[in-house]
Amino acid sequence: MTKQGYNGNHLVLKVKDEASTITNNQTNESQLIDSDVEIIDSIEWADPSNIYASNELAPRPRFQIPDACGCYVDRGQCCKDESCVLYACQEECYECLDECCNQRITKKQWKKVEVIEAGPKGKGLKVLENIKKGNFIIEYVGRAVQKAYLDRLFSRYKTERCLYIMALDGSVLIDARVRGGVARYINHSCEPNCVVQRWKVKGLLRAGIFASRDINAGEELSFDYKWERRRGRAATKCHCGSSACRGTLEVAKSMEEEELERQCRTHWCKPPPESIGVHIMNRTIRIYSEQHHEYFAADVCRYDEKQRLHLVMYRSSLEEAWEDLMKETWELLDEEAEQFVIAKKKRVASNQEHHGFQASPQTNASNNSLVPIPSSAELTNAVSMRDFVNYFYVATEMKNQLDAKGFIANVGRRFGCSVKIDRFSTPEFPSCADEQTRRQQVLETSPDGIGWKLIISGSNLEKACGFLGNYISRQENSQLQRGTGVSVVNTTGSGDIVNLSEIKEEVIIPRCAVDLMKNKLPGVRERCRNVDFQFAPSESKSKHFARIQLQGSLASDLKTAKEHLWSVIIKVCDDCEAPKTASGFYKDLGYLGGQLSPSQFQLLLNKNDSVNNRKIEQQSSSHHLHRQEAHEDLRQQSFFFASFESTHRCSIWVQSETDMGRVEQNRVVSEYDSSVTPRMVYFACDDIATIPKLWTLVEQRAKDKAKGIRFFHLGPDRMYQQLMIQNSGRFFEYLKQVTGALVSLDSITGDHLRIDGGNAGIDLGDWNSEQILTPSNIACLAEELIRIQIEIYRDHCIRQQKCMFGRDWSIAAAVNHNHQTKLDNSSPDPKSLRMTFKSCLEVAKIVHKAEMTPSVGAHAAVIMYRFLKACPSPVGFKQREVTTACLFLADKAEKAKKWKKLDALLEIAYPVFFPGSKFHHQKQEAINFHHKVLAAETEILSSLQYDICWGGVEWIIRVAEESGHMAQPQVQNVIDVVLSGPVLAAGADLWLKYGTEYIFTAVAGFLDVDMEPLFEALSLIPLKVSHAAQLIADSVEANGISRKLSGFDGGKEAFLGNLKSIQRVCMVTMAQSNFRQQSSLPSVPKTSVTSMRYQLVGQLDMNHMIFQKISSVLLNKLLPQMNAICAESQCRFYVSLNTDSVEGSHQIHDLVLMGSWRALSIASHLLAERCAENDSLPTPTTISFFKDHVTASHRLPCSKSQVGLLSMKDVSTLDGWEGTVQATTTTAQTNKIGGKACMAGRVPVHSLRTAGLRWWNQDFVSSPSAALYEIPCLQERHDEKSDSGDDTLLKKLRNLSKLAVSFLGKDALNQDFPNLSLVLNNGGMSSKVANEEQCSPSFWAVSMQRWPPEKIGNREQRTNSKTDDVTSSISSLPSLTGFSPSALQELQLLTQLHSRIPSPWGHPNFPLPIGVAVPPPPSKADKSSTPASSEFGKAKVEDMFSLFRSSEENERNARKKKKRQDIASGPHLVFSPTPFLLTRILQLSSKKRRDASTISKEESRKGDSSAHCIPSVLLASWFHDLLSALVHCHTNHVVLRSIQTDQLYIDHSGVIKLAGFYRATVLPPQERDTYVDPLQFCKSKKSKTDRQEDHEVPSPYAAPEILLGSLKYTKETDVWAIGSMVAHLLLGKPMFAGKERSSLLVAVCKIVGSPSEYNYPDAVKFPIELSKEYKRDVKRAFKRMMKPEDFTTHEKGAIDLISKMLHLDPKKRITAVDALQHDFFQNYTENCRDSTFQSQFVKEWLALKRELVLNGNDGSEKKRTLKRKAMLEAAAAADPMADSDDLYDMQDILESASSKKRRRD
Repeated sequence: MTKQGYNGNHLVLKVKDEASTITNNQTNESQLIDSDVEIIDSIEWADPSNIYASNELAPRPRFQIPDACGCYVDRGQCCKDESCVLYACQEECYECLDECCNQRITKKQWKKVEVIEAGPKGKGLKVLENIKKGNFIIEYVGRAVQKAYLDRLFSRYKTERCLYIMALDGSVLIDARVRGGVARYINHSCEPNCVVQRWKVKGLLRAGIFASRDINAGEELSFDYKWERRRGRAATKCHCGSSACRGTLEVAKSMEEEELERQCRTHWCKPPPESIGVHIMNRTIRIYSEQHHEYFAADVCRYDEKQRLHLVMYRSSLEEAWEDLMKETWELLDEEAEQFVIAKKKRVASNQEHHGFQASPQTNASNNSLVPIPSSAELTNAVSMRDFVNYFYVATEMKNQLDAKGFIANVGRRFGCSVKIDRFSTPEFPSCADEQTRRQQVLETSPDGIGWKLIISGSNLEKACGFLGNYISRQENSQLQRGTGVSVVNTTGSGDIVNLSEIKEEVIIPRCAVDLMKNKLPGVRERCRNVDFQFAPSESKSKHFARIQLQGSLASDLKTAKEHLWSVIIKVCDDCEAPKTASGFYKDLGYLGGQLSPSQFQLLLNKNDSVNNRKIEQQSSSHHLHRQEAHEDLRQQSFFFASFESTHRCSIWVQSETDMGRVEQNRVVSEYDSSVTPRMVYFACDDIATIPKLWTLVEQRAKDKAKGIRFFHLGPDRMYQQLMIQNSGRFFEYLKQVTGALVSLDSITGDHLRIDGGNAGIDLGDWNSEQILTPSNIACLAEELIRIQIEIYRDHCIRQQKCMFGRDWSIAAAVNHNHQTKLDNSSPDPKSLRMTFKSCLEVAKIVHKAEMTPSVGAHAAVIMYRFLKACPSPVGFKQREVTTACLFLADKAEKAKKWKKLDALLEIAYPVFFPGSKFHHQKQEAINFHHKVLAAETEILSSLQYDICWGGVEWIIRVAEESGHMAQPQVQNVIDVVLSGPVLAAGADLWLKYGTEYIFTAVAGFLDVDMEPLFEALSLIPLKVSHAAQLIADSVEANGISRKLSGFDGGKEAFLGNLKSIQRVCMVTMAQSNFRQQSSLPSVPKTSVTSMRYQLVGQLDMNHMIFQKISSVLLNKLLPQMNAICAESQCRFYVSLNTDSVEGSHQIHDLVLMGSWRALSIASHLLAERCAENDSLPTPTTISFFKDHVTASHRLPCSKSQVGLLSMKDVSTLDGWEGTVQATTTTAQTNKIGGKACMAGRVPVHSLRTAGLRWWNQDFVSSPSAALYEIPCLQERHDEKSDSGDDTLLKKLRNLSKLAVSFLGKDALNQDFPNLSLVLNNGGMSSKVANEEQCSPSFWAVSMQRWPPEKIGNREQRTNSKTDDVTSSISSLPSLTGFSPSALQELQLLTQLHSRIPSPWGHPNFPLPIGVAVPPPPSKADKSSTPASSEFGKAKVEDMFSLFRSSEENERNARKKKKRQDIASGPHLVFSPTPFLLTRILQLSSKKRRDASTISKEESRKGDSSAHCIPSVLLASWFHDLLSALVHCHTNHVVLRSIQTDQLYIDHSGVIKLAGFYRATVLPPQERDTYVDPLQFCKSKKSKTDRQEDHEVPSPYAAPEILLGSLKYTKETDVWAIGSMVAHLLLGKPMFAGKERSSLLVAVCKIVGSPSEYNYPDAVKFPIELSKEYKRDVKRAFKRMMKPEDFTTHEKGAIDLISKMLHLDPKKRITAVDALQHDFFQNYTENCRDSTFQSQFVKEWLALKRELVLNGNDGSEKKRTLKRKAMLEAAAAADPMADSDDLYDMQDILESASSKKRRRD
């Protein structure tokens, strides 16, 4: 067998001359098998590890595990017939049931066969058992050879007649010549009993031999080779001997080949002798054979001038031979028959491009499919033979008509001719006068001045010219008779007029697929003979696509042809690797759906939508920066098309305006008018049968837009769609009542709202007679109300989901709000994405080399992905600089290990970025790298608005371990993979959209861990886990697994092999009936103690107090005071309509308060005080845990898209909370509230809106659902029914406008809501509303904390200014610190601690940062400004006059000046108003104690103020708060180290909040579950500094091990500090007092005992100067230090707990968790539910608040000191030359003692 046996579309085997026999007997095999053949039982693929192997072997394709078939066992078997979906698709099952019958190839279930002698056929193969039809017999195996090496195989086997080559697919062949299976001996038969089928096994094609009929034992196996008649040899004789034998192994000629021979028969001519030579190259000839007495056609390939021989290739056998044509009899094919020239090599019906195809409507299938051909007589009459020419001159209209009606195509199809179309615009050199006249007439009659010459060539030239000329002449005569332009002829098919009732379709294909498609098109024509396929002109300037037209008369034939052509096109696009669109379909590919007019198309592009214009223009401008495409970028230009493609899983293609035109020879020959030319719409989808339906939907949308119907695009706000349609679409009914517009969900896209303004308008009446809201404006008004409703929903969801600083990154990338945000929604550059993925791998390497905490790498990847979302293409920075900056920020933010300075980090990172290079600090390159990284850090912080914090993985580890379903080694394995490079590089969608908990669960599934318990433990949605697993699998597939995992034996393939099982588990879990019910609430497993604690803490702020059936009269009196009440009580409220009862003409409402029990108790007390005697409040109903609210809030979407960044220039702290609602809860001395650590300030409301903190400023009364129709101020009252309908409607619009003003601001209303602004500005309403706006507060109160604190910031600056020995010589070295590490660490810890709690307000005992205020960048004027002489003189006079001011005025001026300097110097964290510090409580307690010491014992017993310094109710509450915060810190491995009273804030509800995490630390993993002896970390020898510190005043709350010199802070030191602080509150003074370390340590030992072998034996070796040995007795110490009457039962419980916390030995101290379970707090928890206890708390707390505020005003004892200090300051500043004279140098007087000491040192 030679090369002719290969067929790319079918199977090829062998021809044999010898015979041998093979059986299953092993002893006979060696005798029967050829000595040069090695029998194998599987396909041999290329070995990638063998670099010396031949390249001809094909690499093994990647395994593709099929989906489960889902079959069930039936009678002991399954998957045995076509009922199995995989069996029906010729694909074997994988990991199916044991009874599966569809694994025959995998299990090698071969039948028993043997080799036999087959006579003239050579050897054969027979079967030794009976076989049923369809049974699998054997597999054809051998060496897998790439198709490109086919010629090499034929060259290798050219001397052999036995070849064993089979085509497995389009690119792989099976060569069984040397190595193969016994199936190679199966012979050919024209009536075979077997068939070869290709089956998929794990995604790989395998060739199996199957029985085509029942086969008896002993019968020889055979199948039809079906060789094609290919070049190289003559036909091969067949020896099958069957009755249906065709005589040869080759199949018969195709109809196309026979047609070509028939057409060539009349075009042979005798060539002249001089034509021999190079003149006939690439021509077709036929040579006469004397032996066969017939002509053989051949193609002339080459010519040898020396020997005068021609190399010809015979068409019958396709073999090449050198012939001497001088000695042969031969004929030449007529050169006019251009379709037979060898350069084309295939039939061309009409491959010349033509113009103007338009979609024609489908006709009845019964119409005639053939075009009648005129008779010869008619042709003779039309065109006389003596005047015969093969060309015509026509105008543009006639040419377009011939093309549109299909005449040019019919000429090629019916007559075998081709039509060449040439364009001309000026007369050229004519061959005769008539021709010139004809050309001139055409140019004169053509409107565009362009003519066309149609040149016909082919076999039936005369008939084709007569056919075309007949139609042209009839059309011209018809035009002359009517005197009009070209008309379209609709005929029914008479003998002389053409029938045009054929159906047309059109498809576009990418230009890269055109060449392959031209090779495939003849096969498509052969299969679909009733449909004509032609290439049509693309009419494109860019030539990026091509058109193929389909034409047929039967719709069924056309449908079949379309489906077959589509499958062929998809295969061709796969082979040529055509680019794809975002929808997953190939670019420039689709079937024609229909055409739109230019106006309709512009309507669909949203160009008339004012809301979306700005976004579309921005996207369009950025889009044009890229390469000019042939199609419109519909996804960027139209929300409709983008949503349509996503909803219907299709791709829409429309040619761009700039690409429409015709180009010939690199010049534009025709342009199109975009205002006239219709736009053709093409569709690409999986099922092309749905294209007509898709076109109908697009056409319907265009008609609706033309009617004036508006469509509002929800986009990412689609999450609020469920809220809009709740309560049976009541919101849409409300819009209809208010505006008259009909609003409904758009069924076409799913993410649009359909707004029909109707036909009537709204007359504004007396407000303005000239203003009328038209139907168009009504639709716009309804759209504005929808936008307002969405904004209210957004704020409502934020209040219910997340209130902390930072945005929700899961939806941040898709934000499309009117807010000003820095997020860029454009898609990042693919190159940037690849660089980012590479950077994540580099981050993992750097973290490993630097021995950082593994979570630092994940944190850096999260920052990098966020930065890529915010700034897809950073300008001015390289990727390695951004990577290093992200890693530097993440390392500084994490506290588990000490962060590395920038120079140390660069030294480690440099070799990773540049392998083989070393980092030299002193080189300029290193210095530039320093500068670039710090600049990149600044850019990242600016772009992300300081939102770089991350929740981490520690909480997931604890929940997974406590759930009991995963052992600690398993959890560690999963975490190692989660934090590895391939998972880090899995993309932004994985790390931002899904988050760490989904990544952890997916990786656990990959490592064969049961995922179902994790679904419940982590409250996950299984479908998202499946999506996350797919992203991880894609990344691991590309990058591999970075390390060997303990407990997991498999490698990369085993890891990826678990993907299907993960997806199966997720789908099964989602399908469970009880899953959705369980997923409505945050699920907490009973075994997870930590999660249960988090849940209980999160429920503390979810208590509800409901005042039912409040009349509208009483409600109107209370609502103006509710903001002040809520501010003073720290609760939240809303009002709902009580529909069960009505009181006369007034509505009845329910007032609902929400918050902690303390907030609700205070609010209830304040409400009772506000009500008059005749307006008593109903008895409230208190619900401790409002389950319905939690369920609803959990289902609400979170959409926090802005972080909350404020500018310090908008924050005022000089007057405290003056002008805010908080001013009503305190006195004018608000500047003293909070002190320096927690400053009081105010922010303008418009600044809050700009910063995205509008949700915090609620100026209107909300409803439970946040729906407009439930907001009290918008509800229709019964007393308004007397008004006319128009007046009521206008009042509703007025109330809506007022709501919009209070919610969005007047400027935003005028700019973005013009129709509501029109209502607001009519009828004198603007002044009224303006007055109401002036009455409402324009400022909002805040509390601020310096970030970082001033001392910490100064210390970092001092440290930063010092460089080490390596870098000290470099003068230009930049900062090694960058942004403050302490600030990042504090915010990171607060983020992690709050994110653990399932509550929008986080943990109640930590301050919740809702924003960050940063100073504005310094301007040039600020930098260059110097005080002028006049200003200095004014300041001097002002300071001199200060001598005559009061001490209060001077103090106020000094304080304002100092605050200006402090506030402008750095950033601040912004909290909710928190007025008090514990320091002031203790100061007040000390004062009361001193006052009580001057009162006699009898008088002190009468007074309540001296009985208890801190009331027992407040003491128990604060003790619980401190321990709750400490337990939460220790649970998350956070050690506070130092606890000071100025770090403890107290809010309005009396809740203590623990702040000041800048000194906190995170325990390393090895110290978290074991006890660490702190004395092992003592300094061996004290330095001079340490000896000085011994004489400094230590903290009274310092633990004894710290006083002994330990540098290690542990959880036990925190327990001691809390116990000491509570003892201070209880006693009114510190329990342990001392002026230095030694004295304080003695005071400690006096109470808790001296070190001994029974009391802290480890401390015995430390020298402590004690006068005697002391025994431990904490309770006795309390009795001696407290008055007997103060020592009550309540205090006894607290003292007992304190005594357990104050043990000298850290091992014996009670833990924070056990302390919270003490009986003292068990009684406290029960008392909190008692109304008497709650009332007592309210009474004591409000009294203490008033006392704290009034105490700040009573400063009589300080007046003298302040006055003296102010006089000295004024005197010192009076003379500018005071520095030269020490007479007025008051610095020594004003300095404190500590300052003097430091200055002396």
